[in-house]
Amino acid sequence: MKGKQWITGILLGLVVVVFIVYELGVFQHTQGGGAEKNQSGKGENININEAIDEQIENNSKYPDKETIVKKIIHGYQNFTTLEGEYEIYSPDPVPTVSKTRYAIDAEKQKSIRILYDNNEKISTVIWDEKQLKCMTFNETERTYTEYELQKTKKNEKEDKELGKFERLYGSRASVERELFSAGGFVVSSEYVLYLMDFRNWDYHEGKCMDLPCYQLQGKITDSGDMNGPFEMQVEKNTGTVIGFKVFDDQKRVKYSLTTKMIKIDQPLDETLFTKGTAGYKKLEPMDPSDFDF
Repeated sequence: MKGKQWITGILLGLVVVVFIVYELGVFQHTQGGGAEKNQSGKGENININEAIDEQIENNSKYPDKETIVKKIIHGYQNFTTLEGEYEIYSPDPVPTVSKTRYAIDAEKQKSIRILYDNNEKISTVIWDEKQLKCMTFNETERTYTEYELQKTKKNEKEDKELGKFERLYGSRASVERELFSAGGFVVSSEYVLYLMDFRNWDYHEGKCMDLPCYQLQGKITDSGDMNGPFEMQVEKNTGTVIGFKVFDDQKRVKYSLTTKMIKIDQPLDETLFTKGTAGYKKLEPMDPSDFDF
């Protein structure tokens, strides 16, 4: 696993496979596919629903853990401002360290994320939801591009059909505004996918970086190169992930996220969200028709 914008190459195990297949089933149903077009799918849907029911039943025995998971999933709702810096370390195939600096002002609807690879700045992204604008800077090639943001429309019907599953994953209606993607792996963290079987981890409360937090310990299974014992620190009030480590069989760290600085609900300098374009070449946004699918 490398420090990128997205988690790549992870195998999330049965629960996540169930989620994906269930989503496809819902899509086919809403598009008029249904069982008439695929009789074999009927039995598969029954098995999928049974697996979902079993997971929900197992997890319902741990309401306190469900509270923690939901806090992480809906983390973007739990702060007004957030500023921080974290590093991601991976030793394989060669040791690499990437760094992310970010700031989010939910009230003013602005955010910024700056990515570094081995201390070299490689990209900057600035979101302004009020202006429906996003600017991306390629720091290596000294170019920038302006994009127009599109408002996401809520799919009420799809949310209703996924209602049974949202106890595991949170409501579909609550997701991902681009504004909060500036938080990368720490805001509404994708690491929550490793926590979906509540039997595989435990926790206690403590302090991390002078903040109240949940300290989680457990084991990741069925997730490829991320299998192994893990530790995770989650800020108690916001659900922001402060730290995450995965260990190999020799108890050596094989992947880690370490927060270097974090400020929650503190005033932000407005200049954080501005960046001049002098010295950068402007590029036009790519047209989707340019891609050959």
